[in-house]
Amino acid sequence: VLEIACRVKPQQATLASAFSTLVIVGCMEAGFWWRGFVTAWAPVMLGAVSATLIMGLQRLIEEERQKRQIRASFSMYVAPEVVAMIADDPSIARQEGTRQQMCVLFSDVRSFTTYCEDNEPELVVRQMREYLTAMTESVESFQGVLDKFVGDAVMALFGPFLDDDANPAALAVACALDMLDRLADLNAEWALEELPQFKIGVGLHYGAAILGNIGSVRKMQYTALGDTVNTAARLESMTKELKALVLVSEEVREQAMPMLEGLIEFSDLGEITVRNRAKPVSVYEARRPKREEPV
Repeated sequence: VLEIACRVKPQQATLASAFSTLVIVGCMEAGFWWRGFVTAWAPVMLGAVSATLIMGLQRLIEEERQKRQIRASFSMYVAPEVVAMIADDPSIARQEGTRQQMCVLFSDVRSFTTYCEDNEPELVVRQMREYLTAMTESVESFQGVLDKFVGDAVMALFGPFLDDDANPAALAVACALDMLDRLADLNAEWALEELPQFKIGVGLHYGAAILGNIGSVRKMQYTALGDTVNTAARLESMTKELKALVLVSEEVREQAMPMLEGLIEFSDLGEITVRNRAKPVSVYEARRPKREEPV
């Protein structure tokens, strides 16, 4: 009985054990009051089933503890519905480490150091909270994983937890442009209060990265590492120099074009050299097509 209980789900084992316990106790009570005897096997069976019931309850408690831990870990990174999916099946998170194709997005507020120096801390904290909230909502709305905030910078991953037929690069490009739209709305609200305006640059690269829980024993973070991450960060840093708001690599453009053709324009900006990369990277500015004004 115990071996069978270990092979099934805790909920099923617990319910089956509880039901069996009630049946056995009922039979024992019926036998005692009807004929005045208790079968020899009943106490043994009752003990075995009770042990299975206790074990099932322990497994349920442990499973719930693990789910709470997963919710606490991933609620900072992904949308609530994805957190629920990971809690039901933790294996899909591959927390131990895996190599996966993904699109990495970096965004950064331009001249942020000067902004911090010129404004009161209370205002900086308030505007950053509003800004990062808007950027988080944008990432979640396009099924991305909010990897981390690094000061004013946002790092997001598109690929983890997506269906096989999803297009991570297209989602990332759409998210980058949505970030600009949300920032424009924020700037309009801040302008009414005569508050400082933000400008951002966004860089995206598509490729393989190592994904998993990375860190020390005391502090772990679900994040990505590798050349894809470094290249995306480098592209973001080049947006100001190349006068582009959204800068993407050739790999992103190739992956995104089948879904975004006609919706997004990719303007060729040539090649750039990325540190620790033997080959230069071909880069493009992603933007929505300009609408022709009616005559």
